[in-house]
Amino acid sequence: MSAHATGTGAGIIPRMKASGKAIIGRISRRLKALRMSENAASIAAGLSRDTIRSIRRNVENGKQRGVSTETLEKLAPVLRTSKAWLLTGDGEEERALLGYLAQPDSPFDGETPIDGFNASSGVPLVGFVRAGAEAVYLPLNENEWDRVPAPGNATPLTRALEIRGDSLGELFDRWLVFFNDEHRAITPDLVNKLCVLELEDGRTLVKKIKRIGAGTYELLSNTEPPIRDAKIRWAARVIDMRPQ
Repeated sequence: MSAHATGTGAGIIPRMKASGKAIIGRISRRLKALRMSENAASIAAGLSRDTIRSIRRNVENGKQRGVSTETLEKLAPVLRTSKAWLLTGDGEEERALLGYLAQPDSPFDGETPIDGFNASSGVPLVGFVRAGAEAVYLPLNENEWDRVPAPGNATPLTRALEIRGDSLGELFDRWLVFFNDEHRAITPDLVNKLCVLELEDGRTLVKKIKRIGAGTYELLSNTEPPIRDAKIRWAARVIDMRPQ
């Protein structure tokens, strides 16, 4: 039996197992439930901003009959569901405790306290992201920070920043960015990921890290020119993004 896939990556869904129309229908259902746009979900999944729209258009025009499993793997946590449900409709539709950018093997289930941390108390809102994707920390003591609802993959180190304006793209104004406040040197798992990071010049930014050579990096965002040959002091991966 023949199989079809998008050009977004490896992994092919057999035509008889899951049609593109059915998958797009399930994606649309999750977008509606989460009140997310196609562009916002695509970007949050690390795909090009028009990925979902392009798949839908191609399926409707008969140019595409399936969706790559790689694309579904990236979209599933953003849509708070599983790849299996997007693929076939089997299993639970909603995985409410899984953040948009969460790792599925997170040891935190959102209910069990870790080292005295309880998700019900929320996580600190420590600052905001302004033009240029620059993070600005509020000059407050820890007990003065506002708190926002914790994502499902939160830990005692989880912090939030509020996006203001179009610093990460016009779709994300007033969204929250969550990260674990761990000042780590660059490791392979942070490459090609959206991170909160500090440069050697003292600026703190929210950018996607791209490796361009041994120890050399380029920083990318949706609205700003790339920062080349970036000297990164530390970085922390964005673990969740969501509207308020």
